[in-house]
Amino acid sequence: MHNDVQPNCVVVSDTEYTGDSNMIPYDQYVNDNTEPVVRNNASSVSNDASMIIINEMPELTPRCDSVKEHTKVVDASLTAELAIYKKQFELYERRAKFELTIREEKIDEQLR
Repeated sequence: MHNDVQPNCVVVSDTEYTGDSNMIPYDQYVNDNTEPVVRNNASSVSNDASMIIINEMPELTPRCDSVKEHTKVVDASLTAELAIYKKQFELYERRAKFELTIREEKIDEQLR
């Protein structure tokens, strides 16, 4: 059996709330808890390196143009080679069909 026993706590509701003494403003909290950040003023690429790259750009442009021309020549030769292979494939298919019809005729003759 359980006996209903009230706890020995007493709640006094008419006491004043005086707990603000340990509170700090949010701005102060943020300032107190920020970690110092080490700023790196040196960029990963120095200004000198950037200037060298910019100055070399006119020299790189003709190289890019020659690569484009070489690519066009290679593309044209590969396109021509592909056309040759396509024609050879068509001829091979025609021969295969023709030989098949000849074989079919021979088989038909043998079956008669």
